[in-house]
Amino acid sequence: MCTAIWAKTLVKGTVVDDTGLPMPSVNISFQGTVAGIITDIDGKYSLETNKPSDTLLASFIGFKEVRKSVSIVAVQTIDFELLPQFQELDDLVITANRKDKNPAVTFMKKVVAAKSKNDVYAQNYVQYEVYGKVELDLNNLDEEFQDRKVMQRFGFMFESENQGDITAKPYVHVILAENLSEYFYRKFPKEQKEVILASRISGVKNESVHEQLANTYLKVNLYDDFVDVFTKGFVSPLSATGALFYKYYIVDSLSINGDKCLQLRVVPRREEDLAFNGNIWISKQSKP
Repeated sequence: MCTAIWAKTLVKGTVVDDTGLPMPSVNISFQGTVAGIITDIDGKYSLETNKPSDTLLASFIGFKEVRKSVSIVAVQTIDFELLPQFQELDDLVITANRKDKNPAVTFMKKVVAAKSKNDVYAQNYVQYEVYGKVELDLNNLDEEFQDRKVMQRFGFMFESENQGDITAKPYVHVILAENLSEYFYRKFPKEQKEVILASRISGVKNESVHEQLANTYLKVNLYDDFVDVFTKGFVSPLSATGALFYKYYIVDSLSINGDKCLQLRVVPRREEDLAFNGNIWISKQSKP
């Protein structure tokens, strides 16, 4: 096992419209990469990656896309102002079709039909590089804890403008573990192997803890009908029966590495179900 330090680029900021109002759910991404995030309810974002490009994109349906230069391997603040984009549309023809009420559901049917072609694990051999990160933090720290004598010299850690989650509550890093590895997969006879290329752990000097954290990395393939997360299973949103468990909504569209992609919001039909809840990007080129 060897140790390496990865140079990171951290960009954070706020996105507003031409009236100064914050814009939630705006897509922020590094041009030419898959590294991206959406803004929160206050229009704020924070994006960290070790493989950035020198250009940051901000896009939202109905607004002009904005590009700004990024300093590689640096911590910086980049704010965006998006302007409305008006386009003249062709005549709209509405037809009645009870089977296709939701275009997101129609699109998901095409995705499911093309699973055997697009699922990387359907290939006989698979090899790719994996970067994994596990971070353990403490938050909801009361003033009594922060005012302790031993913590006074670390007061900078409790400043919400520097360290905080999306609720602006300050938090303190306890453990940060990173792994860089090469993953190999063979379909038949089935075999998989992961070779650790580099690893690093901060905050604790204990080899057993490092090994335990390495085992918490998840390899999730949404093309499987069922997905297991920490011994709990749920139906994948890309399952053939996914429409029985989820509601699908088209949120946005974006070009990633030349591919036209749709961002879909996936919501469980019943709140009490253990199920996927979030956004996924799917290429429009994924056709049966």
